[in-house]
Formats: sequence, C-alpha cells, structure tokens
Amino acid sequence: MDNILLFSDSLAVIVLIVAAVGYFTGAIPFGLLIAQLLTNTDVRKVGSQSIGATNVLRTGNKFAALLTLLLDGAKGAIPCAVFWNISPAPLAQDLALIAGLCAVIGHMYPCWLSFSGGKGVATALGVVLYLHPLISVFVIGLWLLSAAISRYSSVASLTAITALPLLALLLSYGIATTAIFFVLSILVFFRHRSNITRVLSDTESTIALLDSPIRQRGYLKPLDQ
Repeated sequence: MDNILLFSDSLAVIVLIVAAVGYFTGAIPFGLLIAQLLTNTDVRKVGSQSIGATNVLRTGNKFAALLTLLLDGAKGAIPCAVFWNISPAPLAQDLALIAGLCAVIGHMYPCWLSFSGGKGVATALGVVLYLHPLISVFVIGLWLLSAAISRYSSVASLTAITALPLLALLLSYGIATTAIFFVLSILVFFRHRSNITRVLSDTESTIALLDSPIRQRGYLKPLDQ
C-alpha cells in the first residue's frame, strides 16, 4: 500500500511539472514581442487585441505574422516532443498530451499579460502536428478550404478544430487523445466567442487570400459583396 501511495504522489508531482512546463512555454507571447520588434506596434491595441498570428497580420507585416504563426505552433509541439521522448513508454503519450494542452492554455491565458492571450489555434495545431501528423494534414486542408470559401479566419479555425476530436475518434486514436482534442476544441470555441458574435452580425473582418480558381470562375461570390 505504501508503495502505491508513493507512486501516486510521484506521478502527481510529475504531472504538475509537465503541466507547468507546458503552460509557461505556451505563455511566451511571441506575437506581442515580434509585433513590437518588427512593427513597433502593441498588437493588443490592434484589431481583435489578440496576440496571435491573425491579429499580427493586421499590423500589415506579413513576415511578422508568419514568424508568429511558426513560433506559436512550436510552443505546442516542443513540450509534446520533450515529454514524449524523456518519459517512460507507458506514460509518454499521456504526458505529451498534458504538456500540449497546458501549452495551449498558456497561450490563451498567459499570467504575465493579465491572462489575455491568443485564440490558441496555431499552438493547438503544433500539438497535433507532433503527436498525430496524419490528422494535422486533414485539419490544415479543412482550414484552407473553409478559409477560401468563407474568407473568415475564425470560421476556418472553428471548422478545423471541430473536426479534431471527430478525426481522433474515427481513426481510433484512443480515449486520452480524443478527450484532450475535445477539450482543445472547447477551449478554442470559448476563445472565439467574440468572433462568432461578429460573424453572426456580419461585422467580422475577412482575410486576404489569393483568388482561387473557384472564385475566378464566379462559382462563389465574396461574402462582403
């Protein structure tokens, strides 16, 4: 019995360490720092006031937005990779999932920015890219298709994130993965509350995409026409 209690206590400490590393990695405000460095702009005073890549793009600097996207994705992937590779085999996947989830939470609610961060999409994608590359291919494809049709980044993000737990369930990736992906989806939806309101009131900003062949042929009309 003492051995079981000791193991339980040790496991709880390990989970707390994993969660803390994931959270504080995710809480690094790359969007804020990059926008300040490259555009001399406080991105929290622009557009949606988010520190994510989509809002950084509203500063007009595409390179800053791309760099933010990549680094925000890395914030999700790196903690997963670390704990996947250093953890004992029976715990590796679960600890990596916990690290990834906490990284997304850290990005959304960074303690040093009054718990007001980004929307979590890029960081969640980083988690999925590392843990399940196959799902990430479907999710990215769905995002691109949704963005091309709707021209709303928020709609594309919500469409893609909705598919995440469904794909995990369909591909039989296990209860833990499906559950964590479901929680990620709920968190991303929660952070997009204002976007949903703006979409419904037709006041959401569209994203600039290259005209697709579908649009060029006139099969789809832009939503703002």
